[in-house]
Formats: sequence, structure tokens, C-alpha cells
Amino acid sequence: MKNKCHVVIFLPLLFWLCTGFLVHAQDVDGGATQYLNELSAKYLSLSSLKIQFSFHAEKDKQILQNYKGTVFFAGDRFHLNMPEMVLKCDGKTLWNYQKETNELSIFDYDADEQAFLNPVKLLNQWQNSYRAKWIKETTENGKNNIIIDITPKQSQTFYKIRLFIDKTKKDIVKCAIYEKDNTIFTYNFDKMQVNLEIPSGEFLVDLKQYPGATINDMR
Repeated sequence: MKNKCHVVIFLPLLFWLCTGFLVHAQDVDGGATQYLNELSAKYLSLSSLKIQFSFHAEKDKQILQNYKGTVFFAGDRFHLNMPEMVLKCDGKTLWNYQKETNELSIFDYDADEQAFLNPVKLLNQWQNSYRAKWIKETTENGKNNIIIDITPKQSQTFYKIRLFIDKTKKDIVKCAIYEKDNTIFTYNFDKMQVNLEIPSGEFLVDLKQYPGATINDMR
């Protein structure tokens, strides 16, 4: 359950990057506004985005999980592929496949009920929910990074999201979600590809690809 929760946080975070949410973050200080605005403008201009990422979870300095994944975005369509699950959405239908149980759940994509997956609703509902703060500049792997913290105004399971932004390229290179129970979920954005021609089938599910799966059609 905990692992699924951080996915719910991770997806909106990526949507924010793709839809310019960060430009609305409130109480930005220390010069962070400039970098967040430039970052937002850059992602807003993209027709599509593919991110290959590495995930790391730890608690009290004990490693809980490591894996790699991929996510595609094109407008309100997305495809998230991780070792344990696959999420696909074509803007109308949402598919959630759990690999461990070989179970595929199908939902109507409802922008109101599933606001955390809808970039427009996120902009409307979350734009005043966070504060952003410049932390510092740092050098990592020979790159100059800007570190900015985003903190929720209302209580959440996490108390901050830390963004590492490449100062030169204006790209997110890493983000870390800090949970209140001392768990830290870290995503390293290993490779980003933009404005790709992504086939529409990338955001659709063919049931033949999931032989023997239990189908839960919730539409």
C-alpha cells in the first residue's frame, strides 16, 4: 500500500512539470521563482515527454527498494511502467495492471474523481496548496544543480518534495519525497526525451497482452 501511495504522489509531480504547475507555487523565495518559471515554460512547450527513471526507497538509512521505470506523457495521455505495475490512460480510459496478482482493473477516466491524474484539475485544485523555497546550489556528478523544496500547506503523508534542477539545462534531474514516517522516495531522472512521435497504441491496453489476467471492469 505504501508503495502505491508514492506512485500517486509521483504521477502528479510529473504532470506538474508537464503542465506548468510549478509557476503557480506560492511564497517562492531566494530567487527560486526565476528557475521555476523557466522550468515550467520549457515543459509547457513540449508535445510529448519520455522519462527513464531510477527509483530508490529508504527508511532510517535502510534500503527498502530499488528499481527502474519509464513514463510517457502526451497531453492528458500517459503510460507508466514499473516492475510491479503498469498504468495507462488514453484520456478516456484508465488501465491499472498489477503484475504480482496478474490483475487488470479498468476505469472510466473521470477528471473529477481522479483529479490527481488530471493536469487541468491539478492546476485548479493544487496551485495554492504548496510553498516553494530556494535551498542552495550544489555540484553533483560535475553538474551544477539548484535545490528547491516544495512543502504542502495542508497536512499530507509527506512533508516536502525536494527538486534538483540542472542549472544550465533547466531540467529536473532528481526529486525526493520525504514521508513523515522517515521514508524517503527518490526518483533520478536518468534520461529525458522530448517531442517524440509516440504511437497512440502506447496509451492503450490490448487484453491479449495479459493472458490469464483477472479483469476488473469498473466502467
